[in-house]
Amino acid sequence: MSSRHAERDLFAPGKLFILGEWAVLEGAPALLAPTDAGQRARLEITPGQAFAWDAPEHHDAPRRWGWDGVRWREHTQAPDPLDLLGATLTEAALAGFAPQAALTARVAAEGLQSTAPDGRRVKLGLGSSAAACALAVRALAAVHAAPREEDAQLRLALDAHRRAQAGRGSGADVAVALLDADVRFQLEAPAGLGAHMGTHLPTPRAARVQRPQHLHLLAAWTGQPADTRLLLDAVDAWRRAATSQWRDAIGAVARIAAGGADAWAAHDLDALLDAAREAARALDALGRAARAPLVIDAHRRIEAVVHATCPRRAVAKPSGAGGGDMAMILLRDPQDAHEVQHALQRAGFLVLPLTPRTFSDHLPPDAPTLARP
Repeated sequence: MSSRHAERDLFAPGKLFILGEWAVLEGAPALLAPTDAGQRARLEITPGQAFAWDAPEHHDAPRRWGWDGVRWREHTQAPDPLDLLGATLTEAALAGFAPQAALTARVAAEGLQSTAPDGRRVKLGLGSSAAACALAVRALAAVHAAPREEDAQLRLALDAHRRAQAGRGSGADVAVALLDADVRFQLEAPAGLGAHMGTHLPTPRAARVQRPQHLHLLAAWTGQPADTRLLLDAVDAWRRAATSQWRDAIGAVARIAAGGADAWAAHDLDALLDAAREAARALDALGRAARAPLVIDAHRRIEAVVHATCPRRAVAKPSGAGGGDMAMILLRDPQDAHEVQHALQRAGFLVLPLTPRTFSDHLPPDAPTLARP
């Protein structure tokens, strides 16, 4: 057991879908990008076998656990039903990892919220829970209470996230938060949209991918938070009632996602932007068929601004489940990106440039600091 005091910094980003929303649950590839917004933690490592998570923006008081030799036992009550931290510690203990030191994580969210017109603080839909899950796994690894190998960390984080969400969701957002890179994500033998799989997860394949040269990505907030669970329920109800139409609609989204992933790998920007354009139409068609508002008026206003500013060299589409949250804009020229960003800001939209990562940004697990530069 460690006898010395140490400090480390960690960062886990939010995520945005580029292509593959919805269809990723049916086995299609998805492309996602990390955001500069995310969760940041300062770790304090001291002798002992305890874990504390101090996140004032989310919890009124720090959450604290002690190690009983077999599992983590919380000294405080879980603040909400989506107990991501508890699920992460449970999965780490089930995997046989025992802490070699005590850990306090002081956590702050960076850029994951905005202020609504009525003054409320609202989430931007960037995957804050997935970022917290990835951060917790990497924090536990710092005291040997979780695996230090990246592949094993990813599996643990995915299992924890699905445990907390009762088996729903692909886990693609967790992969981006843990890998902090553009990611191609795919599920082998997926269970499908309607599955509630408990802690079981189809085998995920997640890999860092280099962003094509000259591709620029922007994200624009619609101004309306999405209720992903309601959208999932609505689309799932339609899937069960109209199986044939569902297969046609999701099949179209899946084929477009696969073509877009191939175009990304080939650095074919023309084909990639065409795929994004087709994906926007296919997602709109899916939402209309399911009577679920995947594409809302704000998405259409964003698309109109982008088209008016740069009609042929840029594409705007919903990012993620839809129904609000973010729109993704793909561009192939830095000047176009500058003009579109300013045009959207003049129209009242919050815009986030998505900084490309390079593989050299990523430090080995035993580096003295795990912070992203």
